[in-house]
Amino acid sequence: STQTNPTITYNAPGNYQVILTAINSQTGCISIDTFTVVVELIEEVEIPNVFTPNGDFMNDNFVPTAIGVIEYELIIYDRWGKKVFDNGGDMTKLWNGKLNNTGKDCAEGVYYYRFKAKRFNGETFTRFGNVTLLR
Repeated sequence: STQTNPTITYNAPGNYQVILTAINSQTGCISIDTFTVVVELIEEVEIPNVFTPNGDFMNDNFVPTAIGVIEYELIIYDRWGKKVFDNGGDMTKLWNGKLNNTGKDCAEGVYYYRFKAKRFNGETFTRFGNVTLLR
């Protein structure tokens, strides 16, 4: 690139050799440096196993924390397999302990989730687990 401040995005893990050439505009001197950029896929997903939607503004929403993913779908089921929440792929939509985020509270108890995410490289993975709702 002949840009003053070029930006390069690496979408796949690996080692990439970068060659930097700088030209002093006053003297015409050229300086060349070579270095290696190591790109790793970092994925960290933390899904809580309990939350307390009781209106105290602490732990009131079921919030998975996902680093290294570009999107995820979260579906919550009650113990009879009835869907009580679906974020529809909207990572900003959180489960507040209400039946399909209506005004009706879901009962205290254990709920099951399916968390399906897409990594930056396009690969997907799915996690299943349970979360306890306490009021």
